[in-house]
Amino acid sequence: MKAVKASLGRALDQPDPATRFYLFHGPDEAGSRALAERLLRGLGAEKFSLSGQAVKSDPASLADEASAISLFGGKRALWLEPAGDEIVEGVAALLEVPACESPVIAVAGSLRKTSALLKLAEAHSAALSHISYVPEGRDLERLVAELGRDAGLRLSPELARRVAA
Repeated sequence: MKAVKASLGRALDQPDPATRFYLFHGPDEAGSRALAERLLRGLGAEKFSLSGQAVKSDPASLADEASAISLFGGKRALWLEPAGDEIVEGVAALLEVPACESPVIAVAGSLRKTSALLKLAEAHSAALSHISYVPEGRDLERLVAELGRDAGLRLSPELARRVAA
């Protein structure tokens, strides 16, 4: 399903256990990656990287890997980057399994509205997709203030505006 911007923060910080596939895409790849990293922290999981080409050559491997229990008992999330339509069959298989241990996070660049991966992620209730645009104006000022807060700084709105400019 498509993530609404207003509820995105909660979906990343307190992820729904029923969601097993997350797709972050759009022209702001750094923003997509930052949201995916935030989700990783919200899940309390370690990143386990997979390549899109490996999933393309063996689509069932994605569902198998997501269903496998971690060898060392910690939580993990499968990370696919870059991702595109080549992983559609693997994602479809993942969304068909009754349950999985590890969610899958895919970071893609710009996808066309006709993308099979995007359509699948937006249509399925166990998937979440979000498009990232390059921040401008007030969004950029908020981002600067947020980055400052993360670094332990308290920026006034005027200073955040000047840094954003």
